Amino acid sequence: MHSVIKLLISTTSAALILLLLVTQPLQAEDDTDIYSGYYSRDREDGKAAEIAGVSQYIKFYPDKWVVMIYIPYEYSLSLSPQMIHAALKDIKSQAKTQSYFKGKFGELEEKSVAHVEHYRDLGGGELEFECDGTAPCKARFSADTMELRKAGMLSNHIIDYNRVSE
Repeated sequence: MHSVIKLLISTTSAALILLLLVTQPLQAEDDTDIYSGYYSRDREDGKAAEIAGVSQYIKFYPDKWVVMIYIPYEYSLSLSPQMIHAALKDIKSQAKTQSYFKGKFGELEEKSVAHVEHYRDLGGGELEFECDGTAPCKARFSADTMELRKAGMLSNHIIDYNRVSE
């Protein structure tokens, strides 16, 4: 009987610890809450966005959704962070499943492309999600940045994003 009670206590303790771990929001290495802002690919003075013709913004949600929006580059230069936040929020409210769709979101006056996916938490501050259809991308967070790794033919492409707070 004593061993049964010990087993119940240890099983209950393990279940409680697991529950606490699962319900904690994902944090970057420095305890930055990754859900309170979005990530912007605006390094190198926006050269990557200018070459691609679109600015890309990514927002993660605690319910395992990731929203990506591709806004025409020239138009994106006139937008405030609040307008981008509103567009991401609008996309999230419209999305019912994983998809791509085009439209005017939030306060945006030009059409943009939205991409909505689920992500997997790989642990250690790393997430995995479909970002371009070729292979899953892995995102790693630290301080106010996100490093996105995309599989390439010879090596991974590493793309840095800045965090924009709400």
